[in-house]
Amino acid sequence: MFIISAILSLLTTLLFGVFTAAALASIWFFGKPYLLVQHYKKQGATGYFKPFGGFFVDRMKEARQKGDFFKYFKDVIRVNPDTKAIVSSAGNKSLLFLVQPDLIKEFLNQPQLYRKAKFISGVEGLFEGQGILFSEGDQWKKTKKINHRRISE
Repeated sequence: MFIISAILSLLTTLLFGVFTAAALASIWFFGKPYLLVQHYKKQGATGYFKPFGGFFVDRMKEARQKGDFFKYFKDVIRVNPDTKAIVSSAGNKSLLFLVQPDLIKEFLNQPQLYRKAKFISGVEGLFEGQGILFSEGDQWKKTKKINHRRISE
């Protein structure tokens, strides 16, 4: 009887630990991007938080239905031409898309201040090589030097 009681107690403790770990992982997975989206919205960005696929799922659905992946961006800017940035979530990440030219210029001229999305840079690299938006370090310096005139205009 004592052995069965000990086994049940151990199983209960293990299950509690698993559920606690799952709850904490969920809070991190959804909480972090939610808080970042809210942070950027307080600073003037337009956008939304949607768990799981979020931004990409919505954009792909819109592309299939309306034939335009960027319709949401166009609609946001049409409704509010003073939009600074558009923010959304994608899984456990938050995405910030800069809209105003002065913010884009700052991003391009001071890349050391910003963390670029690795999962996007990998996809971008497949199609266009290491461009100025997603490259970092020496590759960024080389690309910026080539494109300096266009950026500084």
